[in-house]
Amino acid sequence: MAARSIALMYQHRWEMPYLVDTDFGTKLTLHFFRTFCLMDLVCGMMDYKDQLNILTGWFHHLGYMYLMTLFINRSIGHLMVIFFIEEIPTAVMAFGIIFPLLRTDYGFGITFFIFRLGFHFFGLVLVFTLRSDPALGYYWLFALVTLLLHAHWFQG
Repeated sequence: MAARSIALMYQHRWEMPYLVDTDFGTKLTLHFFRTFCLMDLVCGMMDYKDQLNILTGWFHHLGYMYLMTLFINRSIGHLMVIFFIEEIPTAVMAFGIIFPLLRTDYGFGITFFIFRLGFHFFGLVLVFTLRSDPALGYYWLFALVTLLLHAHWFQG
């Protein structure tokens, strides 16, 4: 998902006409992420119930599933996929779980700060400044709520 995000940013930068568009690869990425969220909830209920709380588990995953559906139906998927670069810290964390000897808490913390807080703040400012576009309207609120959730996680 992060690779698709990087490819879109490299190819189209932050051009407004492109942000409010969706192509096949983007739809596929959004469907994949929506399915991943569902499967993470299902597996979480079976394998790690203690880590699946109401805010960071249920609200987070169901909210993203709803957003993926909105972005697909409104054909503004590129805007969402660009934010998938924020999954790089998740990959760093997963790599450390799979290969415990290579676990790096600092690597996770640094990438989390750069992407989930820094990049997301940049994206929030962009979406907020473009809010007058009818295609984007209130989506800056979703970006704001997500940034607050990321700040909550970073603090904990």
